[in-house]
Amino acid sequence: MQYSGSQYYWNKINRISGQFTRVANLGDATVVGYYEAMDYVNHLGKFILSRGISSNKYLTSEIYTIDTNGNMALIINNGLDNDYGVYDSNRQIFYFTDPNGHASLVKTDLSTGANTNLGALSVGGDLAFNASDGYIYGMSGTSLMRISTTAGGAPISVSNLGSTGLSAVAKINRHK
Repeated sequence: MQYSGSQYYWNKINRISGQFTRVANLGDATVVGYYEAMDYVNHLGKFILSRGISSNKYLTSEIYTIDTNGNMALIINNGLDNDYGVYDSNRQIFYFTDPNGHASLVKTDLSTGANTNLGALSVGGDLAFNASDGYIYGMSGTSLMRISTTAGGAPISVSNLGSTGLSAVAKINRHK
């Protein structure tokens, strides 16, 4: 996804050449709202992302799927601001957090929109799921944090793995 001016664009990137091709215009942020949490879901072959609602473009409570051609479909509105999200491919669970708001790790049922608060989370940025070890990772300042859920539910435990010297974690590459 690319944000340019006030427009959001969906692009395809050639991993060998680095060339990108604009596939779709996803709209003007001042009209459709902002996009935030996003992760790829292997078994769907699509991304899941959150987008602002028409009455409050900053409240990214609408959850969509988007395919590689930029076709979007609304799944649910979970009523929360979903700043950062990660998909647990081992359990087919989508987790969200909003460090500026609820500051908790929340599990959202993508078929009903029901939210389950799993506990306080002091991670202030993007999340990444590692299917190999089943943990969620995030950053707190420059420290890498490992988040463990109990079979996808509460309680969660957070372990500080130490300073990385970096301030963000991106998605862990689990695509083969």
